[in-house]
Amino acid sequence: MKNLFKYSIACTLLLVAMSAYAQQKPIPEGFLPSAGSTAIGFSINPVAGIKANGIFKTGDFIGNSVAHQGSYPYQMFLLAQSPMASISVKHKFSDLLALKASVGFSGAYFNYREYVYDDVARFNNPLSEDVVEDNIRFSMAGGGALIGMEFTGGNRKLRFTGGLSLMYSFGGGSMLFKYGNAVTAANQHPSCIQLISDSLNDYTSNGDIVYARPVKRYTTGVEHGVGIMCDLGIEWFFAERLSLGANVTFAPIVVAFQPQTYIIYEGYSKAQGATVEYNKLISPGSTTLLYGTENIGLVLSLHYYLK
Repeated sequence: MKNLFKYSIACTLLLVAMSAYAQQKPIPEGFLPSAGSTAIGFSINPVAGIKANGIFKTGDFIGNSVAHQGSYPYQMFLLAQSPMASISVKHKFSDLLALKASVGFSGAYFNYREYVYDDVARFNNPLSEDVVEDNIRFSMAGGGALIGMEFTGGNRKLRFTGGLSLMYSFGGGSMLFKYGNAVTAANQHPSCIQLISDSLNDYTSNGDIVYARPVKRYTTGVEHGVGIMCDLGIEWFFAERLSLGANVTFAPIVVAFQPQTYIIYEGYSKAQGATVEYNKLISPGSTTLLYGTENIGLVLSLHYYLK
């Protein structure tokens, strides 16, 4: 992703250099769009991709990624950004004013597995090297949509653009846990991987169940974000009705709504004399106001204007 960011900056500088040279050449008739033209295109936000790459790691580091998915900064960042890739549409009311809209989706799925010692084998033979497998499955999905106005300055191949849009984004996910060592009357606190013990299990004893571990973590809905997106950049027409764009985006204010969060635990109940599962509300839901200069992106786009 770091290379993608470098390539994006290089492409932006090259775009400026080439378009500045093209400004000196005469413009053929019908080369540029006019009032009433509609454009369809595709855009990417490499900055969002770079930051997300710091969240979603693979291989040996995937455990750290899973452990931090429920934390505040990552959820807020995802809600305050335009999607990493999106489909966009523009409609020009005049040479200087256009309505624009875009929509995009993204998601991730982790299947993290790690070995832990087999408690039964260790009970029968303390030197046993037998292992069982613990498994964490985390899935998330999200997306966003923008609708707003775009203002254009200039009537040459290279034009300055600015925009103001209303942004809506959403995201949600769940965690599923599967264990190799079962909870039983004889083994009420079975061994599990360190990641769960240290980061993903916040259970406190309620008297009846001394120890419990998570089986599922989920929300009653998805998290929503509504905000304002500003952008400023350039658009270069390098072929007839075909343009490349580079825009810096900025979301100065976003309001986020988080639903209730539940965890299903399993543990051994002394009162019932059996292993039981129960659902516990761990977060009643919240509303967050985001503001400041943190939520900056760089959007590169390609558009074709229909006649």
